[in-house]
Amino acid sequence: MRSADEGEIAGWREEIRRAGAAIRAQRSCWFWIGARFLFWLGLLVPIFLAVGATPARFAGGYALETAWKTGIPAGLAVAALSLLAAVVCRTREAARIGERLESLPLDDRARVLSSLEQEPLADTRRIVRALKRRFALPTELAPANLRHSRGDEAMPAENASDSR
Repeated sequence: MRSADEGEIAGWREEIRRAGAAIRAQRSCWFWIGARFLFWLGLLVPIFLAVGATPARFAGGYALETAWKTGIPAGLAVAALSLLAAVVCRTREAARIGERLESLPLDDRARVLSSLEQEPLADTRRIVRALKRRFALPTELAPANLRHSRGDEAMPAENASDSR
């Protein structure tokens, strides 16, 4: 495998950033559709009730009741589905990018992904974590080595009386 140059590494980083931004935009769009639906439903129904449009007097008595019983679950469902759609899209994008990243050597993959761990967008960071798991790259820092250790120290649970 050939090693990637800095321009190619930067291109990979930008592609992963674009994928994360697209997923966030899609999730936000669907989430706000559901939230706006709930907002208007929550705003209009109390107004109708305040002006005296009780269920018994408004459109045969069932319009407000139907709005509350179907509108609120529908708005919440759209908001919840936006989160589920984001998970599906992140999984799909990570698989797509992962297939293309396989052409790079392991150390170049690590260079591409390690620089994106602190990205501001959570969707980008989640794609990076999925790719790191796929390529078996470490996802956390390794613990620091103990200084001045010899290897024959007593375990913390051992007492001085047990070692006699």
